[in-house]
Amino acid sequence: MTPRWPGNQAAAWRILGLGALAGAAGITALFVGRGPRPLRAAEDRSLFAPGPQGLRGTLTEAFGRGRLTLAYDTIEGSQDHVTLGGLQARLEEGTLWRVVAPRAVRAGENWTLEGPVALEAVGAGGEALGHGAVPAEGPALRWAAGAWEGLGPLEWTDQAGKGVWSVPAGWRRDASGTLTAGGPVRWRPLQAGDILGLEAARVESNAGFQDGLLEGVKASLAEGTVEARLCRLSAGWIQWPAPLAFRRRDGWSGTASGGRAPRPDQGLAPGLLELRDLVAARLGPEGEESLRARSARWTPAGLRLEGQATWEQPLQGIIAKLESPRIMMRDAEGDDLPSDLPRGEAWAEGQAVLTWGSRVLNSPRIRMARERRTWEVDAPVYGRSAEGTFTAGRGKGGARNWTFEGPVQASLLNGGTLRGQRLLWEGESWILSGQPAVWTRLRERLSGLKVVKTGEVLAFPEGLSGQLRASEGDLSLRADRGESRGDRILLRGRVECDGLGWQVAADALTFELAPGRVLRRILATGSVTLRGRMGEGRGEALEVDQATQQARWQGRVRGLSQDGGK
Repeated sequence: MTPRWPGNQAAAWRILGLGALAGAAGITALFVGRGPRPLRAAEDRSLFAPGPQGLRGTLTEAFGRGRLTLAYDTIEGSQDHVTLGGLQARLEEGTLWRVVAPRAVRAGENWTLEGPVALEAVGAGGEALGHGAVPAEGPALRWAAGAWEGLGPLEWTDQAGKGVWSVPAGWRRDASGTLTAGGPVRWRPLQAGDILGLEAARVESNAGFQDGLLEGVKASLAEGTVEARLCRLSAGWIQWPAPLAFRRRDGWSGTASGGRAPRPDQGLAPGLLELRDLVAARLGPEGEESLRARSARWTPAGLRLEGQATWEQPLQGIIAKLESPRIMMRDAEGDDLPSDLPRGEAWAEGQAVLTWGSRVLNSPRIRMARERRTWEVDAPVYGRSAEGTFTAGRGKGGARNWTFEGPVQASLLNGGTLRGQRLLWEGESWILSGQPAVWTRLRERLSGLKVVKTGEVLAFPEGLSGQLRASEGDLSLRADRGESRGDRILLRGRVECDGLGWQVAADALTFELAPGRVLRRILATGSVTLRGRMGEGRGEALEVDQATQQARWQGRVRGLSQDGGK
């Protein structure tokens, strides 16, 4: 059943209206009768503080190419002096900066943010550049028309560089985005790596320390330290554009005209530090040794020198100098050096030259066992000394003794050549052996199992055979041992000499040579036997004049010569 309301003229409506009027009048009379009372404070702020007050809002300021938006939880103050609480700010200038602070105060044109302040930078492409904080309480940042001033120390985590920058108070970042700070400014890696830290007296950098310039830098590396007047940060690299000084834990210290190192975000590349125009020295077992190279790679595994590299080291009172387009020294495990280069050894490659005293060795590769101070050289080997020059196969040795595989061929400074299958280089002596070893000169060709060259003496201690050219034809020689000394050839022990139509045997034969190595005469001594066209006989001594082809006996003789002489 539908209810029915009273009509417009019903008395009920007049009664309700009069009641409402009477109620309002009564309530008003009640409050008037109680009189005035004080208002309560809201959230610890006086309601009668000067200036406007509010909750939750934003302020925006534009300057140049930037725009600053400040979101706040509370605001109070006047047009010339504003205080914000619970601040979250966005600074957009290509790079987006986010700032969070508990309190910000504006006085005139300047904003002062109180700490602790948190900051974050995001690149134009949305990539995280880093984050940081001014952790101390009290005034932390001052901002005016796009320029920032650090009122407290800044701790900044470099997202790309995988490290933390510690910047003292007083740093500034201008409206163009350049940060300038006095030292000491320090950088440390987030994780242990080859670069242990950097310290600079002054820094000038862009957003997030992605690139910039550092002055008065000292870098601590896993294998030593680097100090430089300038250091430049760039995408992926830490560069030293000016001269620097370095010290390695293995004892090497020196200078370079510049260098660079990969930043940790590049995966700590094998070439930890690349140096230009390196000059270094260290104290070795026998004194100071030195290094020079156009470029060098300082790696955790050791040193890699490139471009006219030179290594000099004292060796038994003389200087051993190793020169090569490339020298590599391994001190630890690492991929930048050849995997078959053992620890404690060094290789010189690309036609290396080893020089000590008057001796020189040239080889495609020279390897050195650094503790034993011995070398190995790959074939083909070219050698030089005061005796002459030679070519040989692989060799190995030390300061005084070397052995070389064959084939060996030597050219002597006093004339002639030597050939053999093995060369032993002892002090000032060359000892060739083979099947047989051969000595050849303009008018001489002698061979034996071993040939020893010492100074002007060429010795055959294990027998010889050969030919000696004479005016009447070649002479064939055989002996148990012999030597060539100046203008004489001396044969000893069961000696035989065959000429054209004659033969002599004796205990010793001496061949005297005139200038031009022309045979002048032959002296035979001790159990001499002569046969042939110059006569036949036995005696104690015999002289053969090569010019006259006459034989003259001396001492006791048995048998007569053809000319009737004794």
